[in-house]
Amino acid sequence: MRIIFLQSYPIYHDLLSTSRWLALENRDKWMPGILSNEGFETELWATADQSLETNYHHNQLGSYTIRLFEVTGRHRNTKFDYSKHLIDYALNHRPDLIFIKGVDGGSGIQLLNKVILPKYIPFIFIIGGKFYNKYVPQADAIGFETSYQKNQLKKPSPWSIHKKIPSDKLFHIPKSVDTHHFCPNSEIVKDFDVISTGRLVSGYKNYDELGKLSSVLKIVLIGDGPEKDKLQRQFPHLIMPGYISHEDLPNYLNRARLFFHTGLRDFYPRALSEAMACGLPCVAFEEIITRDVLPPSCGLRVSTHNYVNPIKYLLRSPKKLKEYSRNARQHAEENLGIFSSRKAMLAMLELLHSKNVIDLPRAINIT
Repeated sequence: MRIIFLQSYPIYHDLLSTSRWLALENRDKWMPGILSNEGFETELWATADQSLETNYHHNQLGSYTIRLFEVTGRHRNTKFDYSKHLIDYALNHRPDLIFIKGVDGGSGIQLLNKVILPKYIPFIFIIGGKFYNKYVPQADAIGFETSYQKNQLKKPSPWSIHKKIPSDKLFHIPKSVDTHHFCPNSEIVKDFDVISTGRLVSGYKNYDELGKLSSVLKIVLIGDGPEKDKLQRQFPHLIMPGYISHEDLPNYLNRARLFFHTGLRDFYPRALSEAMACGLPCVAFEEIITRDVLPPSCGLRVSTHNYVNPIKYLLRSPKKLKEYSRNARQHAEENLGIFSSRKAMLAMLELLHSKNVIDLPRAINIT
């Protein structure tokens, strides 16, 4: 059985070069490896600046092929970019099942319209920030990240045009993190008060909260993008080291006393998982980050109108910081490890098999 994992957004949408993207270790890379471990033939496909075929290897996971396809259709918003080469390859090498990461990226939408739906190929959505479009009800299964997403899919608001998604099609996919790489390091001196990470792109996140805090606290903002120089001019006390490699990021996180996610669009940013795995107490806005994403035992969910005093108070509370730190690390180890998506993926395959959507070559052990 041949299973494809498709990145709906092009890899450069996150301002990463191909080499940086290939060096990343995250859930998108691990999910094909987990199923490869289970004996399935898997591949990871994505749109990129140039075509490339390479193999992925991990000492805990099965190997598989990564195929990058050169972009042919570009848009002002890069998330809508796609590759005709990818479409042609899919038509000539029909897979048995496709996992699509992201519901609104150009590669996913083009593949749905040109290949998946016309050829009746089963597909599964792994949703991230945006959780609904007209294709979602047609998916054979859906992997969600947060309770908010699940509730909105199961019981749309009365004024919503969303169709209700049956509960048996919904599976929780945690935001996996390598808890061996991202881990506490007591030998590193904590010389930052607050740290945050993100793409420095206009309209994507609001970093004003960090900038305001930087006049009274030692704040570090990791990341790169076209807004970097503007933010540095606007907030001269904000420490902005730019892009930090995946390999070095845990060392930076361990230098901080807490992590502050200021985004108002991401339901579950990977940065929160990485910070918790490093044992950092986390702070995020309650308007967007739910309790299941940031448990009360691991940090604070604050209001966008009242965050300065709670952060200052927490930083003056060593006992509470230590408690949050211990709980955050424990939460990451118990719920967010490399294999945290395995059970849900196998359960999805079992569901599709039970409905005669796919044929499994052998019985699989979900436990």
